[in-house]
Amino acid sequence: MTRRRKIFDSGESSKSAEKRAKKQREATIAAVLNEERGAGVRISDENSNSSLNESPIIEEASNDNTRTMKESSKNTQKKNRKPRGPNKISQDDRGKAIEVNFNERDQPIGKESIKLATYLGALVRENVPVTLEHWSKLSNYVEETLWTCVRQKFKLAESQRKMIVQKMGKHLRDYKSLLTKLIRDLSQGDDAPTELAIAKPRNLTSNEWAAFIKGRLSSEFNGRSKIFKEMRKKQYLPHTMSRKGYAHLEDDMRKKAAANGDKEVT
Repeated sequence: MTRRRKIFDSGESSKSAEKRAKKQREATIAAVLNEERGAGVRISDENSNSSLNESPIIEEASNDNTRTMKESSKNTQKKNRKPRGPNKISQDDRGKAIEVNFNERDQPIGKESIKLATYLGALVRENVPVTLEHWSKLSNYVEETLWTCVRQKFKLAESQRKMIVQKMGKHLRDYKSLLTKLIRDLSQGDDAPTELAIAKPRNLTSNEWAAFIKGRLSSEFNGRSKIFKEMRKKQYLPHTMSRKGYAHLEDDMRKKAAANGDKEVT
């Protein structure tokens, strides 16, 4: 006899049974998330008072448990659906290091390289505060800890560390640019203080976020920004392939050439 049939036999209404089942599912999901967050790595910079926290978000572990709830509330949420947010760290492959392919110039290529890029971006956003003035000022301790996190997720050689660290630095610059655009847009609104407060990254205090906003809206920063915009306009070969990059384009061209029996792309 199923659990649902037992509930009906005991005289409990179907509405009450559904509510109780929903609460049990939500409790199960909360327990899983709390357990995984507790297993995360805490990164603390020895030379600063700020702490960097890796808070793993389980994206797929609870999919089966939440699918029913999502489908039942799909019509209600459709009108209020928010735009897709930034990628977050996923631990669905815990214990399995992902192998990434590299070309002859030691550039990551192939499908798994996309996972690597996504992970690096999420790792930096969640753990490195945007108040860091320049990537070169990142402490050796934090760099070592970030590198350890990456190697736990992906099969990488020590010789590839410099390349990975440089990529993380670029992710931080890109994230700062994204936040700068957001700050400029929100600061023009009627409810700017509230909107900007809501946009605060989780790993910043309110004072740090306020200082970052002030710096990004300053005349000095805007002056430098205009100079760099003019420099980009003068580029003969602007980069227009988004995250795909030239390494992936070259790899795709080689695969197509091999499939067509053509000579190898050089």
